[in-house]
Amino acid sequence: KYLSGMEQRVLKVGDLVTSNLSYIRSEYVMGIVVAESGSNGFITVLWRDGKERYHLRSVLKWIA
Repeated sequence: KYLSGMEQRVLKVGDLVTSNLSYIRSEYVMGIVVAESGSNGFITVLWRDGKERYHLRSVLKWIA
């Protein structure tokens, strides 16, 4: 379940998250939060391919 608005979970460094990185395919991948990028709402996530990418917290789903 994706959380939105006031229900949005505060993601912390070390949290496991998932997201649909490919909008063409319905493929979700798992990553780990490595940094919060300030007040702009972006989160830095290290994905299984070894690359760090910036995402809006609203597109990330918390796992653990």
